[in-house]
Amino acid sequence: LGISKGRLTLSEDAKKNSFVCTSLLGSVMVYVPLMEHHFQVLFKVVQSLQQSVGILGNPREYRTLYSVPGGVIDGDLVMHFLDLSPMEQQEIVDSHQLGEVSAVQALIEDICQQAL
Repeated sequence: LGISKGRLTLSEDAKKNSFVCTSLLGSVMVYVPLMEHHFQVLFKVVQSLQQSVGILGNPREYRTLYSVPGGVIDGDLVMHFLDLSPMEQQEIVDSHQLGEVSAVQALIEDICQQAL
């Protein structure tokens, strides 16, 4: 996904495997299909991030301003995982037994590349 003033371009792969929509307020949303295992990993990451204080002030309160439909992962919140300290990332990974931090980081980065 390439965005520049007045233009939105998708790679050929993204055109086949994703869905792009916009809101009346100008948001651009990209929906990318996930394998069930990847969805479960990201869902657990989002759950942990929603309970953290300090990301966006109060993430749980922030995210109650709008409703994310079931089966959809909030990509903005997932991206905050990459901004956490290595110790905070390790805590989340360990608390949900998600394997290696580097594997979760790679999953998030790969999914972002799919949408590009």
